[in-house]
Amino acid sequence: MQLQKRLLCLFLILSTGIVRASSGQMTTLGIAAGSSHALALRSDGTVWAWGTNQLGELGISNLTESVFPARVSGLSNIVSIAAGSTNSLAVQTNGAVWAWGNNIGGQLGNGTSTNSLVPTQVTRITNAFAASGGVNHSLALLANGQVMSWGTNANFQLGNGTSTSTNQPVFVSNLTNAIKVVAGGLHSVALTAAGEVWCWGYGGDGEIGNGQTSSQSVPVKALNLSNIVDIAAGSYHTLALKAEGTVWAWGYNHEGELGLGNTNNANVPMLVSALGPVQTIGAGFFSSMATLANGQSVVWGFQNGFYTLPTPLSPSPAFTKLVSGFYGYGFSLGMTSDGAVWGGARMTEVNWATATRLFRLWPISRLYQL
Repeated sequence: MQLQKRLLCLFLILSTGIVRASSGQMTTLGIAAGSSHALALRSDGTVWAWGTNQLGELGISNLTESVFPARVSGLSNIVSIAAGSTNSLAVQTNGAVWAWGNNIGGQLGNGTSTNSLVPTQVTRITNAFAASGGVNHSLALLANGQVMSWGTNANFQLGNGTSTSTNQPVFVSNLTNAIKVVAGGLHSVALTAAGEVWCWGYGGDGEIGNGQTSSQSVPVKALNLSNIVDIAAGSYHTLALKAEGTVWAWGYNHEGELGLGNTNNANVPMLVSALGPVQTIGAGFFSSMATLANGQSVVWGFQNGFYTLPTPLSPSPAFTKLVSGFYGYGFSLGMTSDGAVWGGARMTEVNWATATRLFRLWPISRLYQL
């Protein structure tokens, strides 16, 4: 019943179509997706949220679910957003990080384990550039290239050499010059200015990319990768985009999320050979996405059945950013260069989309009052 309720809420959100036209020159700068909630960053520095809200992940001072985007309480001057499974994060122009929603593992980073219905400031951080959220842990990329982490650490996902969970940020060990961080379900990934990829946390399915299937308490460099310009992490797998447009994947693959034409896990990065030059990548709940240089978007993994090779998306806007419902119920968001936001639901037994389409997309650009 709970799953049906969440799916129904997502269906209502995504099937609304073009909700309302925005006024003036306001546009969307960023999007993020949790298990069953979503965020949008607007060009005026405000954050808007919609979806389920059982743990306060919308940040609207109550637990009411919202079909339409609602403004997150008390936030302004935001430059970056992120969504964990059931919590949310935002980074301000002054480098402060704010978090709200589920706090069972201390992933809000405010020194408590109490859920919050409104944004609460993460302690110890004053120079953040970006953030990312996993199931019950969070990451922050600092302006100096260091990374801090907080929350649950049972699988070493905090990367500080211990398995001790913490409700306040700690530094990730032996990692400098990072330019992007992403949190998977139970693992974490960083891209450095040198184009290298470093992974830590749970590695039982090959998530670390070092040729082993053991978890790592400190960052370890993924093998055979260079000139990487972007990274994305799903629940238990990771993607890396090379400068020349090739995509490499490793980790869990039982639903075909690595795009290798099979369902075998990989503990080293493997080339997704069925792709042309790629400009954008995204990963989510046992699924992966990419937009090619020609503007065509493709998906693979757990969609309507298992797609072990990249499959064209229809319709297919030229997305500049792709995110997927993380550790959740199969919805995805895409953003185009003009700030338009699109939403799509994975097909299920109720056939929201026709059998010839992997996704059915509904534009939610010009979001309600946005």
